[in-house]
Amino acid sequence: PPQGRIALTGVGVLCGRMLGQQMANENKSLTAILADQPRGFRSADLYALYYHSQACFQKGGDTWKQYNSTQQKLVIDSQEKDGSWPVAAGHIGGAQADGKIYHTCLCTLMLEVYYRYLPGTGAGK
Repeated sequence: PPQGRIALTGVGVLCGRMLGQQMANENKSLTAILADQPRGFRSADLYALYYHSQACFQKGGDTWKQYNSTQQKLVIDSQEKDGSWPVAAGHIGGAQADGKIYHTCLCTLMLEVYYRYLPGTGAGK
């Protein structure tokens, strides 16, 4: 996207792929997702990152390999000793235990995306 945040870009790409109708700007959207990957763990963005992982997985090939190799390491390296993931300050930070459960669920789902979903296009193999 030329302006704004790309938080919901993964949702759009994923929806198009699940409907069997690739978005006209899918490649541009995925390029933006790859360019915007965090360099450090950003727990405040896990909802967006979850959908970015889904979109990249459904695209498959080099897109998935590039996304997963970066994000997998960030997620794994950020896991706390008790197996959970940290909660950022902000809108969900006040949730405390519920926020920790939510973040742990999203991180776990991102790490096992290729165990839970078949690529919608067969491209993720």
